[in-house]
Amino acid sequence: VANTYSQAQINALLSSKQAQINTLQELVDNLPVEVSQKLVTAATNNTVTPASLFTLVIPKAGIYEISAAVRFRTASTTTGIGLGLNAATGEVNAQVEIPQAAAGTASFYEGSLTASGGVILSTAALAANTDYIALIRGSYVAASEETLEVVFRSEVASSMVTVQANSYIRAREVKS
Repeated sequence: VANTYSQAQINALLSSKQAQINTLQELVDNLPVEVSQKLVTAATNNTVTPASLFTLVIPKAGIYEISAAVRFRTASTTTGIGLGLNAATGEVNAQVEIPQAAAGTASFYEGSLTASGGVILSTAALAANTDYIALIRGSYVAASEETLEVVFRSEVASSMVTVQANSYIRAREVKS
């Protein structure tokens, strides 16, 4: 059985479908943006000069909650790691926690990053060639599409720091 529709009925149906599409698009447009990057292979640095670990593209202006988990090891117990953030133009405000104690005891190298280019530095590792997790948490205010870079360095020149694969950074837009 074939249905026949008038032009007015077809136009009304199309208009209704377009309204549904517009509603769905508005919902999608209002979802928070989330971007992330994972380290695929280990990265090393045996200098006191910060080297790029991640470069995350922040896609648009806004306030972003940032978090990073950096799995690292050092070549010696007398070598620490430095972690920092570089921003093209955005406003950085983050807390860095680098572990420095045996399991079950509370001891961290902690510090605030309140400007681009800052580095929080630990001065030792509990055990050499053992993986630890350092955390970076905070906020980033982007004025437009721009990049946010995580950097790392050795605390001691000529002593290796390795950041292991599967370390990551994530930024999620904060919606009002």
